[in-house]
Amino acid sequence: YSLDVKESIRLASVDLRKPAFPDSLWRDVLLDRFVDLDAVIAGQFAVEPDEAQHVVIGEHQLEIKKPKVVSRITNHGDWIIAWRLYERAVNFAFRGRNLELETYANHMHDLFASWHHSFHYRVLNYDRAARNVIGQNHGILFSDIYRLRACENAHLSAGGTHVVPATSTPPNGSNSGSKGKQNKRTEVCRNYNFSSCDREVCRFQHVCHRCKSKTHTVKQC
Repeated sequence: YSLDVKESIRLASVDLRKPAFPDSLWRDVLLDRFVDLDAVIAGQFAVEPDEAQHVVIGEHQLEIKKPKVVSRITNHGDWIIAWRLYERAVNFAFRGRNLELETYANHMHDLFASWHHSFHYRVLNYDRAARNVIGQNHGILFSDIYRLRACENAHLSAGGTHVVPATSTPPNGSNSGSKGKQNKRTEVCRNYNFSSCDREVCRFQHVCHRCKSKTHTVKQC
């Protein structure tokens, strides 16, 4: 298709088997590049045809795309609708990719099912990032889930680079340590109360276990 993508698009447009798909996105499908699923679902429910206007200036012809309202995928159901449309378009252009696309779809279904719906935006971000990686590297197939692991960690893991805010800082070890010592300092020394404490610096309080007085032990209370 890359040898003459315009002619390929023209031939596809007159093929009776061509599935419904936004005209503006066929170029990316035929070149096996990233396809914006938000644009796919927007085209599915558009009230106007996805056609470009052509303006002739001298010997040159310019193609002007009309701006359209953008619909954004926000849940699993929207994703399924957009993915199925994309899947049909890819299978029309490239025979034999059914299993590859089905493997990725099942992977996404598992993620949507295993994550609470309040975190589905992370799953959608991962999907977009993963498909972008695949679109930029033709050596990676949709079925190569293991090669998307780093991308999945970045968007779905608790410590992922796209999950943790950039301003986050690790806990201060010295402060946490001093806080721990302060917590332990509130506890009463049992050795001091019931026998004797021979520590030079005791981390527990030397007070009466019963009345908290510093003048005597629990035996003298």
